[in-house]
Amino acid sequence: MIQITFWAVFILPFISLFFLDRSVIRRYISVALFVTVINVILYEIAWKQNWWKYDKSLFSWDKITPAPLVFSAYWVATIWIFHFTFRKFWVYVVTNLILDGVFVYALVPWMRKVEIVTGNLSGILMLLIMTIVANVIYVYQMWYEKQEGN
Repeated sequence: MIQITFWAVFILPFISLFFLDRSVIRRYISVALFVTVINVILYEIAWKQNWWKYDKSLFSWDKITPAPLVFSAYWVATIWIFHFTFRKFWVYVVTNLILDGVFVYALVPWMRKVEIVTGNLSGILMLLIMTIVANVIYVYQMWYEKQEGN
């Protein structure tokens, strides 16, 4: 069942992109790739600091950085979130707090219960890190669009 969930988390976000116009994907692909780099770095730090570790994974090579989350779900979610909230900062902030809160306080406890993830980072610190990342990528997208003349 865990493998089916991993595959769904990996594939379904990409399928959702068919419901977006190509111009939207082009507009936000840079910030999605930027957050992917940030997440890879964070997962590397988290592994070393024992903040969180994924004990189960989809592939043999994604023990530190879980591919379904970092290279699919977060990547695609970034595009969708920016599509609906960019240039509406408070809507963006509230949307991210709700989604990150659900992840931290509902999904992470479930992943701990079914032994997908372990670690010692508290929920509030995890939420703080996610909020900081959300704000950094928002500033990045503002800068990027200024450079592009949008």
